[in-house]
Amino acid sequence: MTDGQWLFVTFLVLYWVESLRWLPPQTVLLVGRGGDGGWRWVRPSSRFRLAGRAAVVLPMWPPLAVWRICSEWVFLPEADHLEVAAEERGEAGFKIPWSALQPRVDGARLGLTAQLTVPTIDEAEAQLWVVRLKEWKELDSAAREAAFVAGAERSLETGPLRAELKQAEAETRWLRRLGSVITLWCYGVISAVYWRFGESVWLLLAVAVLLGLMLAQALLFVGRCRRRLRLGQPAVPWWRVKTLGILLFPPLAIRAADALLVLQTHGTHPLAGRGLVAEPDWQAAVALTWREAVYRPGWKKADGLRMEGQVWRGFFEREEVRIETLDRAPHAVEMGDAAAYCPRCQALFHADVTVCADCDRVELIGLREQLGSEGEENQAGGTAAAGR
Repeated sequence: MTDGQWLFVTFLVLYWVESLRWLPPQTVLLVGRGGDGGWRWVRPSSRFRLAGRAAVVLPMWPPLAVWRICSEWVFLPEADHLEVAAEERGEAGFKIPWSALQPRVDGARLGLTAQLTVPTIDEAEAQLWVVRLKEWKELDSAAREAAFVAGAERSLETGPLRAELKQAEAETRWLRRLGSVITLWCYGVISAVYWRFGESVWLLLAVAVLLGLMLAQALLFVGRCRRRLRLGQPAVPWWRVKTLGILLFPPLAIRAADALLVLQTHGTHPLAGRGLVAEPDWQAAVALTWREAVYRPGWKKADGLRMEGQVWRGFFEREEVRIETLDRAPHAVEMGDAAAYCPRCQALFHADVTVCADCDRVELIGLREQLGSEGEENQAGGTAAAGR
């Protein structure tokens, strides 16, 4: 490879690194632009993890999109303990007695006990949870449940999410457009000019145009940062230093809008995005969320729905989602000689298995018995319809 080719590969790798984010595994990126149906979910990798965080790559190629971090519910207050749906040191899920809970901020991590910390999106989110957990700790069981339900219902509101996305699109529109132009010029035009003319005056002219584009991006970025200060909005941390990076380093110039997009409110659940993402994707996420909330170890002996399930039931009723369609057994074509299935992950099992090891030993449901009961319900429904 020539020196120019090595330089191209180096800048491409650096751009990928600049687009890489390490987020808590319970988060989901909402990525897109425009109106309904123009958005999609991007989940962090389940394979590449480091210090309790999972890797996710922001959209790299033009036209550059808006992104927002959504988060599933991680903390569930029970009567005598706090249930934490997080992964740490290879373990998943923790139950912390209220007497042992010691919430504190540890950078971009939330300390829960003297030994246990869990990752958060950033330090601001850790600070929010410290305040909330301290409040929960002082409340009685009924008040904790009411506080959780109120916060969970707020996290599912679509209106605030749409308003924030609309504002982010407007604020970063020209930064993203110019970033797309810089991407095409840096990795397309300059490469073509070098391949065709080599180290010539044409290459110098192409590089000069790139520097001009980066200067324009830096000036635009400064204008957006100062506007936020004038309006009393949260300031971009280290914006002067970031401006210098945008002026000198193409990957930073391309991703200039990220410094504004990261300044977002916390606490929005991914399912608040109904209408933004494709409806089949939303419906599939609804079914998975319902099964994970309801079917936990010991669910057959549970006395009714947990508070999490109750919140979901109310939400699905408001969204006109039929809950009975979320609990259906696997299709008969897939059944084969299986005798039972896991209601949580829908995996099929033979007769000598009673729990699902992949779902923390969730109790199975007899498949033929379930199909038979569904057949009886359908037959009863048909008879009733015939009677009418």
